[in-house]
Amino acid sequence: MSSTSSSSLPTVLITGASGMLGRALHRLLLTCGVVDYNVIGTGFSRLTVTHYHEHFPPPTHTSSSFADYAPTTVKLHKLDLLDHDAAAEFIQRHRPDIIVHCAAQRYPDAFESNLEDSIQLNVESTRHLAQLCMSQPDYKPHLIYI
Repeated sequence: MSSTSSSSLPTVLITGASGMLGRALHRLLLTCGVVDYNVIGTGFSRLTVTHYHEHFPPPTHTSSSFADYAPTTVKLHKLDLLDHDAAAEFIQRHRPDIIVHCAAQRYPDAFESNLEDSIQLNVESTRHLAQLCMSQPDYKPHLIYI
């Protein structure tokens, strides 16, 4: 494992964890209880716990297997993927073993009305994350692009 966290668990970084897909994946990894991961979520907008739980409310049942893994609070890190220096520093600091890239502009109207910003997020930030994964001097995180 390349993660620098105090645990020996593999670290999974989820970009776009404040969005629909990233939020679902983030919640799944935090609550599945099958495989243990150190899960780090990032987002740039909609970073409140309230927003997160509006879509994924904390569980109300108390099954011991699920309750042990179900978070009632969620911390997401604010990360602007268009700031390449900030993204590089974040990856170097957290050293994820796996990066699941879910951040994207997914609304066609917003994409078309902010074409350059949307291309920067959907294409250039993805390219930059791939380059960061390939250029780490002492480890190579895996990148999954969804």
